[in-house]
Amino acid sequence: MQACIRRWLARTRYQKEKWQVAASVVTLQKFVRGWLTRKRIAKLQQQEREAQLLKKQEKIRQRIKKEKDVKMEDGKKEKKNWLRTKLGRKKSSQVIKCFPKQPIIKKKKKKQDLIIE
Repeated sequence: MQACIRRWLARTRYQKEKWQVAASVVTLQKFVRGWLTRKRIAKLQQQEREAQLLKKQEKIRQRIKKEKDVKMEDGKKEKKNWLRTKLGRKKSSQVIKCFPKQPIIKKKKKKQDLIIE
């Protein structure tokens, strides 16, 4: 009789411990799954932020390039206008002579004979 009761107590203790181990494994799995999921979501969010940042950078680069192109076009227009005004002044009837005509020195074959016109 005493052996039957000890066997029953041992069996119940064993089943109780087995249930606790199973419950602790499930709990551990639950926490690990949660941790892995949070890690995966954080990685996806980081990738999404990087993608958005790259899009913003590309937009900024395009805007800067467009502004630079506009400035270059404006500069070219100013140069063209400046050149047109310069050429227009030269074509006008008023010709400004800045330098007097200088004499032309021609050399003959001999070094001693120089002709000045």
